[in-house]
Amino acid sequence: MAKTRSPNIVAIDLGSGSVRAAVFDLKGRCKGFASAPLTPSTPKDTPLGKEFNPTRLWSQVAGLIAASLRKARLSGDDIAAIAATSQREGIAFLDAKGKTLYIGPNSDTRAFFEGQAIDEARREEVYRITGHTPSLLFAPAKLRWFQQQRPVLTKQITTVLSLDAWLAFQLSGMGAMELSSAAELGLLDLSTRSLAQSLLDSLGFPPVTPPLVASGTRIGNVTQAAASATGLKPGTPVIAAGPDTQCGLVGMGVASLGHIGIVAGTTAPIQMVIDKPLVDEKMRAWTGLHLLSNAWVLESNAGDAGTSYSWLVDLLLGGVDDKRYAEADELVKRTPAGSDGAAAFLGPQLADMGNVGPKMGGLLFPIPLSIGGTDRGRLLRTSQENLAFAIRANVEQLAAFSGRTDTPIHIGGGMTRSLQFCRILSAVLNRDISVAQEASVSALGAAICAAVGVGAFHDVRAASIAMASTQRLLKADKLQALEYQDHYERWRSLAKALDGFSGYL
Repeated sequence: MAKTRSPNIVAIDLGSGSVRAAVFDLKGRCKGFASAPLTPSTPKDTPLGKEFNPTRLWSQVAGLIAASLRKARLSGDDIAAIAATSQREGIAFLDAKGKTLYIGPNSDTRAFFEGQAIDEARREEVYRITGHTPSLLFAPAKLRWFQQQRPVLTKQITTVLSLDAWLAFQLSGMGAMELSSAAELGLLDLSTRSLAQSLLDSLGFPPVTPPLVASGTRIGNVTQAAASATGLKPGTPVIAAGPDTQCGLVGMGVASLGHIGIVAGTTAPIQMVIDKPLVDEKMRAWTGLHLLSNAWVLESNAGDAGTSYSWLVDLLLGGVDDKRYAEADELVKRTPAGSDGAAAFLGPQLADMGNVGPKMGGLLFPIPLSIGGTDRGRLLRTSQENLAFAIRANVEQLAAFSGRTDTPIHIGGGMTRSLQFCRILSAVLNRDISVAQEASVSALGAAICAAVGVGAFHDVRAASIAMASTQRLLKADKLQALEYQDHYERWRSLAKALDGFSGYL
């Protein structure tokens, strides 16, 4: 291992629900952490749109970097490098002078009709090449919306960036995009791991992508302006990391063929490590790139995780701070498996990316209430069971696609702060699971990439082995697993029945 100027790394994680900055050492230990909610706005003339104010967003991120340094009791002189990871499908458009013309999150659906037009004409081709659908989420459709709705502004666009690449640009003034982040924007040919230029040309997507680089590549150095805003030292190396889910895999040490990583945060993407691209004929799953140069990922996403659970905790307990989550966990602990017949359908579900759209859901429980009633504990537990059942359904879907069963399962992310949820998940899966002790596995993954970029480790695999979060092996309760088999089958039947009501939306 080469010597570095300092054993400390700063990582930024711009997620779907919050943005975080953390300081890690080269053993993967978090020394300072700061976070804040992340709330995009809806333009008045674009009801399906979501976007960020770039000045306000960068100011927020810079403030969190400074706060993480203060909490770690470190200065910019103590930091060897910085790297950023971010939510997937978020995108920024820049002009020739580096001004941000638009920056939006993955929840921006303004390109719904443009994406629908692409899919009606080219869905199978787009999916076969990029591994992703529906097109409304990805860069070509979003740029087409701007071409049609904002033609004057579109003429100024010279560069498209993922959000992690945008953060690196704010830090260094240099434009570059990590390969797996480009893949998550629908820009890469997965078979060649290079720009899908022929497809993009045919979709009217001009060559506005910056240089594509591997994770762990040095993009540039912290500028004087960024240093003044963040407390970092000018010249600090800025390193490419990648998307939050793939960084989460690295942060959990998920690198072996067939291993499954679950990053249960705002949403719950479930990714299996594979050694070649796999394409589902029915387009239910996604295929993307791992941060490792010789690996891909097969993904079946359970959807809302922390979003739906936080909503219910807030509704029932009047807040979402650590005290309320601890109270919720105690109520869940006192409630039996199966939640006395209650069932939740609050977002977590079996992925079908070829059939995306709003569905009916809610909370179901036996009536009349005079029989036994439904208290807060039952509703909170059935919400956690909803997520656990959805994760199991998606794990089974990955097994069916890949032909790999009984592979090791690792989980990290904010939902793992609930020990009761982790126990429920292990029982529902009837599998032992490895739970990351560091919940912020995506930020840790970015720090791992940064450590590679300054020569602390030979490659991402070696850095992940040294720095990945320690894991607690949680053994499945076999008796509860038997009980959950019936509850899971009931949940699948009810979910199928509810699908029949989607036409009423």
